[in-house]
Amino acid sequence: MVHNLHDTMLIVLKENVKYKKLVKNLEEKVLAQEESIRQLQEKCQLVNDSLLRDTEDPNFENNQAIVEENDINVTSIMNENLHKANTRLCLDAGHGSHSNVAFFSYMDHDLPTPSPDHTLVFDVSPTDTNNHYNKFTGIFTAPHSGTYVFTWTSYCVSGGFTYLQAVVNDIVLDSSYCNAAGAQYHRSITGTVAANINQSDAVFIRTHPTGINQGEVVSSDNHRTTFAGWLLF
Repeated sequence: MVHNLHDTMLIVLKENVKYKKLVKNLEEKVLAQEESIRQLQEKCQLVNDSLLRDTEDPNFENNQAIVEENDINVTSIMNENLHKANTRLCLDAGHGSHSNVAFFSYMDHDLPTPSPDHTLVFDVSPTDTNNHYNKFTGIFTAPHSGTYVFTWTSYCVSGGFTYLQAVVNDIVLDSSYCNAAGAQYHRSITGTVAANINQSDAVFIRTHPTGINQGEVVSSDNHRTTFAGWLLF
């Protein structure tokens, strides 16, 4: 049991490291874009300085119009890139809630052999920022569009087996199969998935619509069946 929990923690930690690298890569791309904008601004400044020295030139007015057009283009590019950066990395303080979406829940009792297409209800939710997970239905509703990570762990009783699916609306994201046939004690399985989710999408864990399950889904203080998720970016 302790070994299974340790393996689960290692899996989640490895996933977190991978996604942190993705975020770091995005941040580096934003910095590169900002550097490109700075260089464009320097070039425009050089043009401005040159034109100021040539104000007596008969073509001054035409040149000035070109400079103003360049300034507008640079400003437009800068604003567009900053908007993208704020949206993807949640840097805008006015959208701080976008970075605060996370929940963790678990079942506080064993579930008798579930029927096919049964939604698991994880009725205890110690962590649920802004209440987007419903502990009465087992459904998480996405408050914002973005890339989310979901992970779940299920325990099956000795001699039993359970087919589970992670579902968004009616689309299966991933599945898991806990098989304790021939085992002397409970066994567990953990699934983790990263997915692009739209605002108001419903995400939940269910049994396979046509699969047959055998034995209880086990959940207690010593081995909890859990469901968790968070907004990555």
